[in-house]
Amino acid sequence: MTALTALGPDRTRFLRRALRGNALFSGISGLAAAAFAGLLAEFMGIGWPVIFVVLGIGLIAFAGYLWWRTSRPTIDLGEAWTIVALDTAWVAGSAVLLLAAPTLLSPAGEWVVALTAVAVADIALIEYLGIRGARRAAAAPHQA
Repeated sequence: MTALTALGPDRTRFLRRALRGNALFSGISGLAAAAFAGLLAEFMGIGWPVIFVVLGIGLIAFAGYLWWRTSRPTIDLGEAWTIVALDTAWVAGSAVLLLAAPTLLSPAGEWVVALTAVAVADIALIEYLGIRGARRAAAAPHQA
């Protein structure tokens, strides 16, 4: 492990906040998906509310893990890159869903998927900027 892979809180404040924002967004989304699965399924034109229950539980677990990791004294940049990759996969999966199954969702459902993908892409970009900032801080000489 090099000095760039695990950095303390003084060098990762922005990244830590970005990851915590992701945890909050994911947790709130997960709670809403699980609690309102039936309403969401109807609103989005999907006949299987269980999809939203499973999605919600997965998002809650992801949010819990992310919150726990950001409460540790150091942030592993490899893990941060993994989170960015997962966010990117979410966005790509959303695009595939919208393009490959255009009749699966109601028009409102398509908007929900698209807007959620935009929000996740924004979070991934902010996390990426946090990683860059943390790497620059680690590479900069310490000033006394």
